[in-house]
Amino acid sequence: MENLIQECVQGNRKAQRLLFEKYAARMMAICLRYIPERGLAEDLLQEGFIKVFDKLHTLKGENVEPWMKRIFINEAINTYHRKYKVNIQNLSIDSIQGSKADEDIPIDNLSLEELKALINALPAGCKLVFNLFAVEGYSHDEIAEMLQISTGTSKSQFHRARKLLQASLAPHIKS
Repeated sequence: MENLIQECVQGNRKAQRLLFEKYAARMMAICLRYIPERGLAEDLLQEGFIKVFDKLHTLKGENVEPWMKRIFINEAINTYHRKYKVNIQNLSIDSIQGSKADEDIPIDNLSLEELKALINALPAGCKLVFNLFAVEGYSHDEIAEMLQISTGTSKSQFHRARKLLQASLAPHIKS
């Protein structure tokens, strides 16, 4: 892998193609998690790899995949903000408390594609925070910094996303 990275840094197009082919599917999955429109997600994939190749010389002793993943997540967030002009600051925790969906819901017979569709149907801010917290594993403090919102807003968006998902999962629950 070191040689491949070094050749990419030196501008070797074949090496760059190999790196692209090795990681394109995983990075596309990240793009689609944040940008549901396939065409826009494909554009994001290309833009992300341009940035990867432009910044690859800064990779020092890091594992390439997590480094690339951060680039793609940041690019996806920037694209998401530009495309959807997301303003997630207006939601308070008070507006979502009192729901009866606080308990975990067991799910039977729900495919991964159905679950992805339910997540994609979330409101913009909720989906963004849900993906960053539940899927990518960022903390609310990290999300707040990335999105330039308060930690409380991140938590309330996640809480709201969770409530909405629980409500949409209700028909899939076996009694």
